[in-house]
Amino acid sequence: MSWRSAALVLVLAILAGLGIGWAGAGWDSSDRLSVGNTGNRLSTLIRVDGRTVVIGGSEWQDELAEFVDRSTLPWQRHVHLLVVPAADDDPALGALALVERGTVGAVAVLGTPGAEPVWTRLERAARDQGIEIRYLTGTQRISLGGNRELLLAAASGPDANLGAYAVLLRYGDVRVLIAHGGKEVTDATRAWLPVEGEIAAFVQLGAGDQRPDQRAAVLLRPRPQRSGDVAGEPPQARFVAELDRGERLTINLESKRLRLPLDSLTPVAQSTPPAGR
Repeated sequence: MSWRSAALVLVLAILAGLGIGWAGAGWDSSDRLSVGNTGNRLSTLIRVDGRTVVIGGSEWQDELAEFVDRSTLPWQRHVHLLVVPAADDDPALGALALVERGTVGAVAVLGTPGAEPVWTRLERAARDQGIEIRYLTGTQRISLGGNRELLLAAASGPDANLGAYAVLLRYGDVRVLIAHGGKEVTDATRAWLPVEGEIAAFVQLGAGDQRPDQRAAVLLRPRPQRSGDVAGEPPQARFVAELDRGERLTINLESKRLRLPLDSLTPVAQSTPPAGR
C-alpha cells in the first residue's frame, strides 16, 4: 500500500471515529429509559442529564450487566445508582455481578433482604469496591435536577406486603411507575406516592404480578416464558408491550410526553359503556 493510500485510510478512519463520536454525543444528550427482560422479570435503566440509574436484577449473573451494556455506549457504563429490590433473592445475583466489576457509584437495597448468602456477598463486594450501600424502607425521594425526581417506596410495618415495592419517575409532567406486587402494590402506592393524573407508563416488573388497577397509557410487562403461562386480563391501559427474555425497549423522555416505538405496542380493546351513559 502506498503512502497516499495509507494516508487516505487514516483520514477515513478519523472521520468515521468523529462521526461515531458525534452520533454518540447526540444519543447521550437525550434523556431516556430502557426496559429489558432480564429473566422473567423486567429491569429498567434511566438515563437523565448524563446520569444513570438502574432498577432491577437478574437470577443469572451476567444478564443485568449485559442489559446495561446494550442500553448504553461504552463511556456511559458507570451506574450512578443501582436500586436492588429485596422482594426476592434471585435478582441480587445480577446486581452482585454489576457491583463486582466496579462500575457502580452507590447501591440502594429497596426493602428488607432475606438471609440468603447472596446479600452478604453483595454487601462485601460493595465494601471491597468502596461503593456506598444503603437499605431503604418506607419512602425516599431522589432529585434528578430540575423538575425531575425519583420516589422509591418499599413496604414496611407489621401488616405490609414485604414483597411489594415501587419506583416513580417524575419527569416534568410525565409519570412512569415501576412496580412489583400486582394489585397490592398499586393500592399501596396510592398512599406511598402522591400521584396526580394518569401514569404515562407502568413497568410491571414480575411476570406473576396481577394486572394493575393503576390506569396507565402504556403497560410494559415480561412475556410469559412457559407455554402453560397465560398473561393477565387486559389491563387498564391503552397499549401493552410484552418483552421476551433478552429483549428491551427504549423510551425517549420529554417533559410533556413519552416517545415509544409504535411497532412494539399492542392496542388494548377498551370496554364500551352501555348505551345511554
